[in-house]
Amino acid sequence: MKAKQGVVRSSGHGNSYKARRLRLAVQVAAFTVLGVATQYADAACTFGPSWGGEPSLQQSFDSLLGAGSINAVSGCIGNGADAAWRTASPFAGATIVLELAGNASSNIFGIYDLNDTSRRVDVFQGNDGAGDSALIQLTGSAGNYSISVTEDQGTRTLSLGNSSTFGFYLLGATGPLYSDSTDNAGGLDYLYAYQGNGDVFLGGPFSIIQTMFRPTDFLLAWEDLRNGDNDYQDFVVLTRSVTPVPLPAALPLFSLGLAGLIGLRRKRKV
Repeated sequence: MKAKQGVVRSSGHGNSYKARRLRLAVQVAAFTVLGVATQYADAACTFGPSWGGEPSLQQSFDSLLGAGSINAVSGCIGNGADAAWRTASPFAGATIVLELAGNASSNIFGIYDLNDTSRRVDVFQGNDGAGDSALIQLTGSAGNYSISVTEDQGTRTLSLGNSSTFGFYLLGATGPLYSDSTDNAGGLDYLYAYQGNGDVFLGGPFSIIQTMFRPTDFLLAWEDLRNGDNDYQDFVVLTRSVTPVPLPAALPLFSLGLAGLIGLRRKRKV
């Protein structure tokens, strides 16, 4: 009863109170949606057997970061959350940490325009191997973005137009495979991505300098063939300061949240 007596009931103050409540609700909804958009929820990834005595992706992770550092099945981010990417700093990078594919000499890894899969720029070619690195730089402003890749064979550039996001692709013996699974035949997912956890690399090209697997780093593990064996250790690359952008999934939630708040406001006016 005491709480009720403290409520201001005059029409002017009541409207001010309702306005404050509405603004607060909008802020909370926006914060919640943005929080969802910046979290990379774990998903259950499935694997086929590794053939020819090759180590599994789990065994490969154990050799790179130590046993138990990454769970290959439950530690990958959800399909769709790894479709689009953006550089998190002016200078980002990529390094091949593992390549076990039988056709490694012909595989090409690169960046593509999410609006046109035929527009691509190579990051690594078939003659590159574990330890080879490239610098990735996003430049420009609204309406005029471009992404450049610099490695030992020079600098290559791809115009992205009005988008600052891009996708990754792997071109193998059966054709290009894309980070956005909706660009793949049948919507199949050929990329599993794993976010950095702060552990130090114990094996592979980074073990010599005790490199940390930072939260802004991701291991991109690919299956390199359509209808392949689904072992996802054919080509593994570490990206640094390149992060996924799960905005398409967040925007509908934001729209629904605002719609609910608008409906609430209208109901109170009746």
